[in-house]
Amino acid sequence: IHRKKIKEVKTQPMKWNAGEKGSPPSDIAIQMFDQPDKFTSELWLMDFGSYSINIDVDGEKGTANAVVPVLSIATKRSEMAPIMKNVLVLLMVLLIAGFVTIVGASISESTLEPGKTADDKRAKKSKIFMGFTLLFCIGVIFGGKKWWNNIADNYYSNIFKPMETQTELSAFDQEKIVSIEITDPLWKNGRFTPLVPDHGKLIHSYLIKDDLSIFAHVHPNLSKQKSDKFDLALPTEFQDGNYYIYSDVTHETGFSQTLLDTIKIGNTKLKESQLLPQTDPDNSVLQINAEQNLFTSTFTFNDNSKLVWENYKAEIEPGFVDFNYKIEDENGNPLPLETYIEMGGHGIIYKKDGSQFVHIHPTGNFSMASQEVLYELKEGVEINPQELFCTFGFRNEDGKLVQNLNEDGQVTFPPFEFRDSGEYRIWIQVKSKGVVKTAVFDINVKQTNV
Repeated sequence: IHRKKIKEVKTQPMKWNAGEKGSPPSDIAIQMFDQPDKFTSELWLMDFGSYSINIDVDGEKGTANAVVPVLSIATKRSEMAPIMKNVLVLLMVLLIAGFVTIVGASISESTLEPGKTADDKRAKKSKIFMGFTLLFCIGVIFGGKKWWNNIADNYYSNIFKPMETQTELSAFDQEKIVSIEITDPLWKNGRFTPLVPDHGKLIHSYLIKDDLSIFAHVHPNLSKQKSDKFDLALPTEFQDGNYYIYSDVTHETGFSQTLLDTIKIGNTKLKESQLLPQTDPDNSVLQINAEQNLFTSTFTFNDNSKLVWENYKAEIEPGFVDFNYKIEDENGNPLPLETYIEMGGHGIIYKKDGSQFVHIHPTGNFSMASQEVLYELKEGVEINPQELFCTFGFRNEDGKLVQNLNEDGQVTFPPFEFRDSGEYRIWIQVKSKGVVKTAVFDINVKQTNV
């Protein structure tokens, strides 16, 4: 985009239930000096919950609007440095001493004629007022501390933690069943809003074996016994071992979160289940050799077709990485890509120590349901999600959204910033000729000396 084509960019944060009229006025984004095609804006999100950032662009070809969902959550408690704390305490003592001294001087000497000194009566009166002033300051300090403690307690109570879940194994005949139940007290007490489908599913679960040899993208069914329980018939590929479970859900406010749990599959006797849950046709499982070398730009599938990471580097510096992929047949010809669960592709970025898990799409890592909810709240009308989303991450030459089918076999995910050093595994899922294909890539982010 040439900088002359864009005249002005405005950004406005909107709480999910406030609307445009209940939100602060738009801020004008600043054009970056060294990158004139980019604009930057700093926004204050004053409350917890789901926001949408309303972006208005004015250019030579007219105006455009975009709505970007953002979650406003507290994630940690920051401690003040001891040196800064001591300096501020010292300054507070000096301010109080100065204030008390000024009050005392105003009582004893402010009305005296030049050259005269205060008598005992004035001095006594001055000390009394200084004492009351000191008590007043102490009262203000304790009152302020109580007020601040209330603010801090509210903040700490809203520090985000995924909803608690409980995962159990049962059996129906020879089939093993995994049941994921939301047991969080806040959920049970109605503090969380109900769930809404995202990509047509109430829950997207990822089961990853601890040695990374098995990866499953599955969609447990809502239990007929409980409204906060989801049941999954385990695919036959699952072997005994420990599994990490990451489950993405979206609330009707547009707020999305990932539920965390672990489960051990073994030879222990399981309680009997009364019902075998149906298997979602969009479920997919990949099983590979845990020792397989995946530090490569090309992943070959069982039918000899390949997914190529076009800008792959096995070792990178911390920073942004591009995710451009193409799928080819065994002769190097592009295979057509279809949408998989309403997206041109799905990706998981996973740090091998388990500290990071990110679910991405060609449109970004936000929830489609959250974007739809926020857009409908803003416009006041229902919309077709396919009118908003660019399925394969880019548009055709005529400017129209790429939907349903991409003959070039290409899919692009937005650049992702790797901040922490270590080894990462990336799973990329695409669909071609009715078959879901899952490719795997490993990268290493170097340790910085900063």
